[in-house]
Amino acid sequence: MLIEIKMAGDHVGIGEIKRATLRRLAREIERIEEREPPWMGEEPLWVVAPHLPSWLHSVRTLGRFAPGCYRVGPSPFQFLWLAANELPLRDELVPFLVARSGRALDELARWVAPRRDVEWVISILEYLPMSQYTREDLLRRFARSDDPEIDPAGVQGARPRRGTHTRRMQTPPWRSHALHAGHRSSFWRRPSEVSRTAIVRPAGYSVLAHRTPT
Repeated sequence: MLIEIKMAGDHVGIGEIKRATLRRLAREIERIEEREPPWMGEEPLWVVAPHLPSWLHSVRTLGRFAPGCYRVGPSPFQFLWLAANELPLRDELVPFLVARSGRALDELARWVAPRRDVEWVISILEYLPMSQYTREDLLRRFARSDDPEIDPAGVQGARPRRGTHTRRMQTPPWRSHALHAGHRSSFWRRPSEVSRTAIVRPAGYSVLAHRTPT
């Protein structure tokens, strides 16, 4: 499975989606060539973005099968679009929910902060483009003033970092990217659990899989 996660501010135009389908095809061909007898399946593509772009309605048929989950057709492979702003707030879906934007992102930040450790909370305050009011409020509530690794002034004045999927050294601890054997995926974990291994089924997969149309 190939999962493309588009954060708030990332482009979700036709060009970006076409490139995602090319990456999906490359991974599919690789899976065929690495097995004997050849694998005969179709590599699924999931795109996660804050919302469903308006242009997609005019060129594809969309079928909503769960809150925030859409089947995109016609397509010879499983093509799903997950609109993060519409997904329910559930711990299993946090890997997808962090792609939210605007008020939906503020709502997520306030809901998820008590469920994660301080390091995780500080990292989302720094990297996700939530409102300054929400950022400062959460910093006051969850930051430990005696922690030498936390710079409240720096976090409060920080501008959201965009395009983190193109960076390596500046990747936040709750987001791990993997480019492995042609497979591109994004996976959010607690800072102490960041892995360099490609993740094929991120957290939240099992929650959505039973709802996914075949």
